[in-house]
Amino acid sequence: MKVGIPVMKCSLNPSQTVNAKTGKKSKTCSIDLAWKEMNNERIGRDLDIDETLTHNNVWMEGSTEDNVAKIVQNKIDEINQIRKENGKRSLRKDAVSVIEIIEKPNIEYMSNLLYDEKVSFLNTSHGVIKELLGEWNPNWTILESVQHHDEFGGLSAHNHSLVMLTTVDDNDLPGMNAFKEVNLKFYSFINKNYPKMMREYGYEVEDVRTYDMLTDEEKMERKLNPQQHGVDSYTYKKRKKEEMEQELEKLKIRSEQMSSQLENTILEITKAPDLVSYKDIQDENQTLKKELSTKDKIIQKLNVEKKELKQSLEKWKRQCMHIANKIGNKMLNAIGLDTNVVGIKKELPSKEVIQVIDDTSHTIQYNANDLRVIPDSQNKGKFCVILKKDNGFDVVDNNFDNRQLAEYRIKEIIDLKIEINPIKVKMNMDS
Repeated sequence: MKVGIPVMKCSLNPSQTVNAKTGKKSKTCSIDLAWKEMNNERIGRDLDIDETLTHNNVWMEGSTEDNVAKIVQNKIDEINQIRKENGKRSLRKDAVSVIEIIEKPNIEYMSNLLYDEKVSFLNTSHGVIKELLGEWNPNWTILESVQHHDEFGGLSAHNHSLVMLTTVDDNDLPGMNAFKEVNLKFYSFINKNYPKMMREYGYEVEDVRTYDMLTDEEKMERKLNPQQHGVDSYTYKKRKKEEMEQELEKLKIRSEQMSSQLENTILEITKAPDLVSYKDIQDENQTLKKELSTKDKIIQKLNVEKKELKQSLEKWKRQCMHIANKIGNKMLNAIGLDTNVVGIKKELPSKEVIQVIDDTSHTIQYNANDLRVIPDSQNKGKFCVILKKDNGFDVVDNNFDNRQLAEYRIKEIIDLKIEINPIKVKMNMDS
């Protein structure tokens, strides 16, 4: 998969100065606007945000209730006070105090994951970015970080973070020097190390060829076609939507062509009186499919029962051998076991053995409300039965091919009663 990591500089008071050469304004974003688009208000120009899905968003740092502008202003006031006490000027009002970082996996990859799998991937991604930022500059602070699962119908899941840039100069005085810290070296550091670390966690993230790794021809191509590289989220998703619409149109045309071919085939079949009617073939095909589906379910159920019976047989075999090795001939004869087994000691049962028998005389029962069916995290595509506890859960059974079989297993467990009636042996102790 590919993961883009765009970064935007933010300020409490973005510069309004127009570059005399280019005629363009500064690209610094307002912290207030960035925060409103990021938190649960979801106010911004992105039109594909579905507020009915916002409850799926996951906050990893901070909270939607925070006042980010106030937090940043308090830090700037603290820095300015220290600088004044040391005879240094305050920070510029338009100083870049925060950077906005987005970790955006490609939609094609994320659309094939379940919600829990997306959350797991983005949690890992956040941990990697947090570690890399700490290595780059330990004075930086991640103020807010959230997983957005409410864009592009939930397909474009990604991480969104605001990082406050607290730096220290050569005189050990605090500042916010974005020009020195957020540059090509920073982008290269993040993009080179992020894919490598994600692969260590088992995610096949592709390497990113940073600008310094490009050939002169590739650099020229980016210069001539800048719109093809590093586009913003709004433009990216707009293009992706157009691509998907084009693919849908192609599929529609292909479907119409196949439908036309099918109609011609049916027409040819109906013209042949000696052939079986197309409807009969369809009915027979559906009947066979239902029979195969039913038999497949029966086979799966029998395989499960076969496995369970085998495990149960092995368990009781081991328990019987354990008891047989401790009890004597009279007890064996009393319960109907053959005493001519190699290795069985011929002695009367001890109090310990009788206690073991009494202890195993019980009925195993589960509360139906404590049993659940969840996806098996160890076997993708499988399901398992768990027993819910106050501090977690235990796996009762696993490796089910579908949820129905697992739920059937819960019914069996609830109905199942494994009993060992107490063995009452009347023995003549004088014999």
